[in-house]
This record gives sequence, C-alpha cells and structure tokens, in this order.
Amino acid sequence: MSLSHEELSCRLAKIRQAMTAEGCESLLLRSIPSQLYLTGSVVSGWIYVPGEGDPIFFPDRTGNRLSEYDPARVIPVRKPEQIPAELESLGYRIDKGTALEKSYLTEVDYERLSKLSPSGVSSVDAGALLRQVRMTKTPGEIRLIRETAARHSEIYEIAPQLYEPGMTDLEWQFALEYEMRKRGWVGLFRTFGTQMESFSGSVIAGDNASCASPYDFTMGGRGVASFPLGAAGHVVRPGESVMVDLAGDYTQYQSDCTRTYYVGTLPDEAFRCHEISLRLHEWLEEVGEPDFPVGEIYNHCLHLAEQFGVADHFMGDELRARYVGHGVGLEINELPILTGRWPGVLEEGMVIAFEPKIILPGVGALGIEDTYLVLPDGLECLTTPERTLVKLC
Repeated sequence: MSLSHEELSCRLAKIRQAMTAEGCESLLLRSIPSQLYLTGSVVSGWIYVPGEGDPIFFPDRTGNRLSEYDPARVIPVRKPEQIPAELESLGYRIDKGTALEKSYLTEVDYERLSKLSPSGVSSVDAGALLRQVRMTKTPGEIRLIRETAARHSEIYEIAPQLYEPGMTDLEWQFALEYEMRKRGWVGLFRTFGTQMESFSGSVIAGDNASCASPYDFTMGGRGVASFPLGAAGHVVRPGESVMVDLAGDYTQYQSDCTRTYYVGTLPDEAFRCHEISLRLHEWLEEVGEPDFPVGEIYNHCLHLAEQFGVADHFMGDELRARYVGHGVGLEINELPILTGRWPGVLEEGMVIAFEPKIILPGVGALGIEDTYLVLPDGLECLTTPERTLVKLC
C-alpha cells in the first residue's frame, strides 16, 4: 500500500472532520490530487468516502495501484452509472448528502455525476473541502516534503557549475532540468486552476522578467508561443540577473525555491533590491508562528517595499502579483495564499512558499523564494541553498 494504514487513517480523520463542519455525509472524488491524497498514487476512477469506514475505490481503467487494499472495496467499473448499485450492495448510497468536486470537474462531468442520485447531491464543493484539508499536512506528508526539499536544494548549489558563457536562458534551464532528472525529479508539477499549467518552472534573464505572463505566477517571462512563461532563448548578457524558479517534485509532494544569479557586474541598486527580499525572509522567520495573521505577511511586505521605494516593481513590473507566497503540497499553488485579503492565520503543519521579489529595469528580477514548515513555535526553512546573489561569470 502506498500509504500506511496509520497515514490513511490520519488523512481520513481530517477529511471527516471537515465533512462534519460542512454538513455533508459522503464524498465522491475524481481529481488526481484527491487520488494522490488517498492512495499515494494516480488511479483513474472514483473514490467514495463514507462518513464511517474505509474508502471504496471504483477504478475505470486499472486497479493495479490498489492491490494492497481490501479487494471487497476495490470495484472495477466501466462508467460511473454503475457505482450506485455497487454502493447499495455494501450498504451505502449517493444522495443529497454526497459532495462532488465542483472546482475540479467540468460542468458536463459534474452534471453526469449529479444524476447518480435521484434526489440530487450536496451543494458543498468537495474539491474546496479537500484543499482546505490539505492546507495543513500530516506527518507522512511532511516527511515527503522534507525529502523533496532536500533534493531540490542540491540543484541550486551546483547551478553555477552548469552555466557556460554565451548560454541562453533556455540552454541553462535544459542543463538544470537534466541534472534534476538524474536526481529523481519527476519533471511535472501539478497546479490548481483550469487556466494554470507549467512544466518545471522558469529561468528568467534580464528584462524578460518584466514581460507579463497569462498564467497566475509571481514572475512572467515571454517564453515561447505554445507556453508563454519564463525562458525565451535570450543570451544572458553582462549586467543582467537570472532568476531560477524551478519546482521540486521528487516525491508526490512539491517544494518551491528561487535563487538569483548574475553575469558581469551589477549596479549597487541590484544588491539593495536583493537585500530587501532577504530582510523580508528574516522578518518572516522572526514573526512567523501559529496564529500569526496571513494577511499581515503581504501587508508588511508591501509596506516595506513602499518604504524602500521599490513598490512599483515589487512582485512584477508590467503586471504585479497581489500576493507574496502560497501553500505547497500535492499542487504547487495550495492554500493559504499569502495575500492581504486572506482571512486566516498560520497553522501548525502548514507548508508555505514565501517569495518577495523585485524587478529592476535593465537588470532583471531579484530576490529569493523558500519553502517553510510551520512548527508549534515558529518556522523551519526546508529549502537551504545559499541566499546571496551568485556570480556566474
């Protein structure tokens, strides 16, 4: 079994606590993040989570990833219309107390699954419910994120060795990705949102950082026509910074880390901008702990950016992000979102990526990003590469 019985029980307990709070009696799940959360792998099909008892799996392609689960609760089906009869034989049913993943399903799929119950289904969005559940991590999840972050950090330490003068941003990214693959990097990171997609992350050199992207990431980059984000085949010139923001996905879980490098000589203002980002990380490490208001993180960062005269280029240039970080887990953009509008507080077990960044016209993007675990008495930084600006040549 990909998940231990203890880990699965822990995750189910969190889900059921949320189900009780939302007033739903069962869930019918379909999304890949939910499959990963309840099996540790990807299993095409549906998962029925009752108010009590183990989940029931309905694979529609293959159940080979479920071989260690109770065979009586692994029921192959060809289509979802077969599920109600199978559930009834086990004493369960889909009804108006059953929640579906609205935020992950297409309208067509949602309507199809809704018709499995003559009385309709719950108005609760099981996708949003699971994202709230996953906002705080279990011990098993934390172990995997630690593993990912440790292996992720290695690539930034060797990054300067992989750069050769005259390289384009894309060529350097290819070299970085190759080394990551050799270390077990999956090469795919999952994102939430129908208009969100990415492969490995971005390597952005010089003024390409000022080019806005259609995707909701903090930094943009022109990219290529089929994927307008990040590297665009730009030869890194002296006096330019290069921001490397690649996702770590060495297990089912992800980490997020950014480091900034440069070629030639940078103006003093570039080092000052980078230092502002470092100071914000030091501030967060000092104040971050359970019950600290999430909204205050963004508000403080924006206030400091205004105080230091960089607000017009803080978190973007042509288009500025209105957040300075996000949760990290099975998806790269999990909850909470570190925006001034976030109503909640930091909670023990949250894993967040914090990324205050500044664009200096004529130079490029500056700053760092690290992944933090919220502990009972503070924050632990899980990504550990050198934080200073690193000269490539």
